[in-house]
Amino acid sequence: MSQKVCEYLRWLKESGDYTHQQLSDLTGIPYGTIPKYFSGLEDESASFEIVRKLVTAMGGSLDELAGIRPKPVDVSPEKLTEDGFTESEIKVILRWAGSQIAHTYQAIVAGLEAQLNEKDERLSDRILMVENEHSRALEEIAVERKRSAEEIQRARKRAHTAIVISYRERKRVRGFRTCERRLGRRR
Repeated sequence: MSQKVCEYLRWLKESGDYTHQQLSDLTGIPYGTIPKYFSGLEDESASFEIVRKLVTAMGGSLDELAGIRPKPVDVSPEKLTEDGFTESEIKVILRWAGSQIAHTYQAIVAGLEAQLNEKDERLSDRILMVENEHSRALEEIAVERKRSAEEIQRARKRAHTAIVISYRERKRVRGFRTCERRLGRRR
């Protein structure tokens, strides 16, 4: 990757005060990949698509990055009249300029819609992931509740058994004492 690309990316990043995390969130590029595009290191795996995403996310222009500067064209009716164009030619030129502006506007809108669709897709994926985690958590809660209910049931059975044993033991001891008393009275 050329030094010029890295410098342009760094300039955009500093101008917009972006963090690597913000760029990762905006573009969907993994956080660990982003720093190498700003470091200037030669890397064979550098991708034009990632450069494009970074440039557009930070409001830059690939034309500007490539050094292509559009020449401003004065299409005001006064200037065209000065240049010797007729009124009908001026109307054609203005219609053409208007269609070019409309075409450019449509291209910009299409690019923004594509970015929104990417973000919608990422959000949908995140929502699905959160819903799956929520479902797993609910399943774990249900399993824990069942386990707790079973444990409570076992504890109740143990308590009931202890009460029954205690009652039988007291009855047996009472019976034994009663027998001793009876025997003691007869002697």
